[in-house]
Amino acid sequence: MASVTFRLADHSLSREEKAVVFRAHNEGGKIGELKISKGGLRWYPRSARKHHFMTWERFAAIIKEATRKVA
Repeated sequence: MASVTFRLADHSLSREEKAVVFRAHNEGGKIGELKISKGGLRWYPRSARKHHFMTWERFAAIIKEATRKVA
C-alpha cells in the first residue's frame, strides 16, 4: 500500500521554494514528490532528472475531463 507524507508551512503559497511538498512511497520505496505552489504542480519522479510541470489551468481542465468520463 502506498503512503504519502507532506510538510506544510504556515504561509500562503508563493514560489516553488515555499511549496507544499507531498512525498509518496510504496513497498518498494519512494515513488516521487509532488510540489504544489502558486504557479502550479510539479511532479518529481523517484529517479528522474527533470520534473513534470502543470499549471493550475491545465490541472483544472484535466480534472474536468476526467470527471466527465466517470459520470
